[in-house]
Amino acid sequence: MNVKSRIKIYTGKDVKDRTVIAGEPNALRALAKTLINTANSPSRFDAIRLYEGTGHDFEIVVTSDITEDEWQNMPNKADELGSVKVYDDLRTSLNKNKERVI
Repeated sequence: MNVKSRIKIYTGKDVKDRTVIAGEPNALRALAKTLINTANSPSRFDAIRLYEGTGHDFEIVVTSDITEDEWQNMPNKADELGSVKVYDDLRTSLNKNKERVI
């Protein structure tokens, strides 16, 4: 059995609800490193792929590049943030270039 470093993020359903992060130490360290990298990065974003308890992987994208207008009118979906759009476009572009090389 291949055991991966697992994490689960339980998000609140309402404004003042609690969010809980439950994780194995290695997953928490990897997430912490991603948070610090984002805070120090000129690109102002970073991402990490971690695993749920079921073994399914998922990506956590962390960004600090939020405009004042976005802070004042925070979109309902993360994909609507400008920096997340830039990240997705960059990743798509890199994947296309990678496919051309192969």
